Amino acid sequence: MKRFITLYIIYLALFFFLVDYEPMRKLLHLEEFYNSAITKLSAWFIDLVGMQVDSSSNILHLPHANLIIKFGCNGLEAILIYTAGVLAYPATAKIKILWIVIGTIFLEAINILRIALLAFTIEKYPKIFDIMHDYITQSIMIILAFLLFMFYLQRTQRAE
Repeated sequence: MKRFITLYIIYLALFFFLVDYEPMRKLLHLEEFYNSAITKLSAWFIDLVGMQVDSSSNILHLPHANLIIKFGCNGLEAILIYTAGVLAYPATAKIKILWIVIGTIFLEAINILRIALLAFTIEKYPKIFDIMHDYITQSIMIILAFLLFMFYLQRTQRAE
C-alpha cells in the first residue's frame, strides 16, 4: 500500500507539473492542441443535440455567451488523476495501457456531455452556471474518475 501511495503521488506530481506548470505548458503546447480538440468535439456534440454553437480555437460561441475550454474544463484533470492510479497499481503494462485508453475515452466522453450541459445551463439558466461549473459538474468528473479506478481495481484483481 505504501508503494502504491508513493507512486500515485509521484505520478500526480509529474503529470500536473507537465500540464499545469506554466513554463512546461508553453514548452509542450499540449494545452493548445488538447483544448482545441475538445472544443471541436464539444461543438459537434452540442450541435448534434440541437443547440446553436460555433467554435474557434478553445472557445465555444453560443448565442448568449462564450465558453472557454481550458485546463480544468478539458477533462484532462480527471484523466490524469485516474491514470496516476492505474500506473501506480501493480499490473502488466498491457493491462495498464488498455485501461488508460478505456478510461481516457470514457472520461472524455463524459466531459463532452458535461460541457454540453454547461452550454445548456449558461444559455437557459445563467444564474446557476457558476454553481454547475465550479461545484457540481467538476465534482461529478472527479467522482467518476475515482469510480472508474475502483472498477479498474476490481477487474485487475479478478484477472490476477
